[in-house]
Parts: sequence; C-alpha cells; structure tokens
Amino acid sequence: MLKKKFLLIFCFIFLFLSCVSTDDMIKNSLVTDTSVAFGDKLVKLGYPVVQISQPEIIFDGEEWLNRATELIAQAKESVIMSFFLASECKENSVIYRTIKEKAKSGVPVYLIVDGVWEGDQTESKNHMAPIFNLSSYGVHLLIFNPFSLTKIIDPVSMTHREHRKYLIIDSETIALGGMNLNYMSTISSTVGQRDSMFIFNSNKLALLITKDFIDFWTENSYEQIDILSNLLSNKLVELDSAESNYVDNYTELKTDNEIINAYFVNHLFSDIQAPKLFGSLFYSAKEEIDILPLLPLANSNMLKMVKDASDRGVDIKLVLPNDPRKNMYKAGHFMVQDLQKAGMNVYSEKDLPETKALLHEKLIIVDNRYVIIGSVNFNYRSMALSNEIALVIDDVKFASVMKEHFNNILTKTDLITEEQAKDWKGFSSWINYLIMMIGG
Repeated sequence: MLKKKFLLIFCFIFLFLSCVSTDDMIKNSLVTDTSVAFGDKLVKLGYPVVQISQPEIIFDGEEWLNRATELIAQAKESVIMSFFLASECKENSVIYRTIKEKAKSGVPVYLIVDGVWEGDQTESKNHMAPIFNLSSYGVHLLIFNPFSLTKIIDPVSMTHREHRKYLIIDSETIALGGMNLNYMSTISSTVGQRDSMFIFNSNKLALLITKDFIDFWTENSYEQIDILSNLLSNKLVELDSAESNYVDNYTELKTDNEIINAYFVNHLFSDIQAPKLFGSLFYSAKEEIDILPLLPLANSNMLKMVKDASDRGVDIKLVLPNDPRKNMYKAGHFMVQDLQKAGMNVYSEKDLPETKALLHEKLIIVDNRYVIIGSVNFNYRSMALSNEIALVIDDVKFASVMKEHFNNILTKTDLITEEQAKDWKGFSSWINYLIMMIGG
C-alpha cells in the first residue's frame, strides 16, 4: 500500500512538472521558420554573439584535472566556478589544494555547487569528501538548493538543479563542457566517465557569464558578492555599453583561422532559452543532426520537432551510452520507440571494454557546421527543470573535428531495432524514466 501511495504522489508531481511549457520549440514562428539559417535565427532571437579562440578539446578526465589545476594556479584576478557535482578525494586533491592556496593568496575565488552533490550516484560516492572546509580557506562557496526535510512541503522546488559546468579565469579564459569536479570526472576516462571539456579565450563571453554568476549568487545567497562585483565593475560597464552594438547578422562579424563566431545560451529552469535553441536547430537543419545525450527524456513537443525535421529529409542520429547503472540504462532506453516513430535513428553502444566507462558527453552537430557544447542535454529535464549553459560554435573546422569524434563513437554502436525498442517500453523502464526525469 505504501508503495502504491508513493507512486501516486510521484506521478502527481510528474504531471505537475509536465505543465512547464516547451511550446516555443514548435509554435514560435521564427523558431519554426525553415527558410532562416540557424545562425541568423539565433541572432534574431536575441542570443548574444561572441567571438572565441579555437577551443582546446579535452576528452580525458585526468587531463581535465591537470589543465583546470594549471589554469587556477595561473589566476591573477579572479577564479569563478560553477559545477553540478564537486567533491574532494585522494585522486583530485591537487585541484582543491590549488583552489585553497589561490584563495589564501588573496585572489577572489567563487564556487557554486548544486546541492545534489551529496547524493552523487556515480562511483564518486565511494571516494568523496565534503567540500565545506573550502570556506575556511577564504573560498566563497554557495551550495544551491540542498536537500532538506523542510523542503518536503514544496517537493517541486527540490527538482530544480544547477547543472551548469564552467570555470572562468581572470575574466578571459573559459573552460566549459560536461565535466564536473568529482572523482568520476577527474580520473582517467578509461575508468571514469567519457566526457568533454573545451578551453578557449573570450573576454566578452567571460563577462556575460560573470554577470549572470553575480546575479544568480545575489539571488541565492545571503553573502554579498561585493568583492567580485567591485573587481569587475569597470569591465561590466564596458560590457553593458557593448550590448547595444550587437551586429544584426552574424555574417558581418570578422573571422580568421584563430577567432570564430559563437552564440551564448544561458538557460534558467522554467525559461524558454533551451526550447528555442533546440527548436531553432531542428527547424533550420538541412541535412543532418548528430546527438550525444545522457538521457533522451522527450515530451510531445520534442517528438514533433524531431518528426518535422525527419519529414524534411534531415538524417538524425542519436547515440545512447552503455550505462553500467541498470536503472539509468532502462530510463535512457525507455523513449527509443517514440523517437524511432518520430524518424530518429537511435544507436546504443555495444558492451565493449572501451565503452565500460560511461559516455557522459553532451554534444550536437548540425549540418557539419554548427556544434553545440555545454551542460545542456537533449531532454525535457534540461529544458524545464535545470539551469543550463551552452555555446553554439559556428566553424566548419571545429565541426569537422567533432564530427570525427562522433563517428568514432558511432563505430562502437548498434542501430536499435523496433523489436528492441518495444521491449524497453515496459513498466520498470517507465518507473526509472520518471525517477530520472524528476531526480536528474
């Protein structure tokens, strides 16, 4: 009886959450205009245009640990970080030691971590130590929306997550992608998680993210952020004045082999930035869309968006990871049948030695030209329940590198058959699907 009551309550919460609208992805006339190029559409929708250096690409967790540590050690003005999961362990102690030393030296260090870190369900849970002691070294720490019994009266708020992952050094150098600062993201990707992080320079983007960081901190913390605000005030004034000078068309921006154009997407839960982004790319795509998600949790609007693109002849490929966690595997595969009916080609990684480590990467490649990186997944949770950050990079050279990476992953997959997809549409998979939809 208790189990049935739990499921009823659970389903009620889910139904309430499903009311969060993603209508803009299929009903906004500009978003669905197939005659407007993706880049032009993003500009008209108001996504900031930035220029960035060619990204340094990191696919290995241990390499990410070393580079992030190096960047923090080099900081002279400020260190700003936001991560979904962050916990110290023997294997990544070097970066936390560096963070503490940098703060003690007088450089302002700010870190936002989602409150779900204590419930980390990866192998990290067997290695992690609390990070609260960072505050005693002068690190400014904000734990967003931590779990507590007092929040049981508002269970919906408990589903809101800070999922963004980035590091900003001296308002110029940015590291952005899918990796965290926990055990699984900072050890070798042969045993940890297979993921990606991108490092590049962009003063304008760094300031845009910093401005949001300050606003978000102020809204969610009693601690004032005056030190960082005062340090960056002059730069932020320059940014505000530059806001009125955005070009109307991305083709007017100057580019060369080292500087490329990108569009900044900052999505807050219950916002429409992510739905507009996904709708725009699906309705502007001409040839193909390649997707690496973690959990393709799709609602009816997402399925229509996929079908409309498929009906126009767009080849849509999505790769599901060989997730060692059975509940996550079932949740991720629950939607396959619906995605197939919408016209998507869904692949599942084979059970091989090289796929044992979880593929945690978030990546979308559109028409071998646009690449979307960041924290945002191709799923409903990212669009309705989480804060996400993404960057749309417009560069054929970069797209070519990422396409090769995607194709290499694709060689270790099998195309899922209709019979397999039907088998995954069971009750146990549905329950896991709902848990992942709400819990993240």
